[in-house]
Amino acid sequence: MAKFIIRVELHNANYQDYETLHDSMYKEGFSKTIQDELTKEWFNLPTAEYYYENALIDDYNIIIDKVKIAANKTNKIFGIVVTKAIVVRWEGLDKVKN
Repeated sequence: MAKFIIRVELHNANYQDYETLHDSMYKEGFSKTIQDELTKEWFNLPTAEYYYENALIDDYNIIIDKVKIAANKTNKIFGIVVTKAIVVRWEGLDKVKN
């Protein structure tokens, strides 16, 4: 199962631009939350960071293309960083509230 952490920065953007990005990223299959593999608890990722997991997609170019589709919906210039993850650990993230 391929796992990716993605960071998107919108240049000269406002709150609504990021809301558009979040919605578009969700529609492309990206999540703003991540699950701890040990405790099974869910956590919110930092602003404009996303998680993507897929058993069939293991190609950075496909991931970047999906992010570009979502980011283009904001009509803003953007920067993207995609990192393939083997293990993801974190500290200080907020738990998802039910």
